[in-house]
Amino acid sequence: LQMSNKYSHTDYKTLRAVVFYAASGKCMVPKCSKTAIECHHIDNDAANNAIVNLIPLCQDCHKYAHRAKINFSFWPELLFTRLLNKARLGLSLYGSQSFN
Repeated sequence: LQMSNKYSHTDYKTLRAVVFYAASGKCMVPKCSKTAIECHHIDNDAANNAIVNLIPLCQDCHKYAHRAKINFSFWPELLFTRLLNKARLGLSLYGSQSFN
């Protein structure tokens, strides 16, 4: 993927699915255990569909995120870690240890 924040609607839907997969369908606001059903643009720019700008939230936390400043600075590292762990799990299920 080219590093950009200008993705088509089709790309947005794919990136949205990736962040929901990384979040295992859960709201990513700390201490919230609800199911994520909405995707929040962290910088509030709906045109910025960079993957690190998209975070899965439950409906209540999404509403709150638009009313208050929530610090989502933890998200890029958490997103990467979760995707990496899921990739490692997938590789171990198929018996691969690496892609040497």
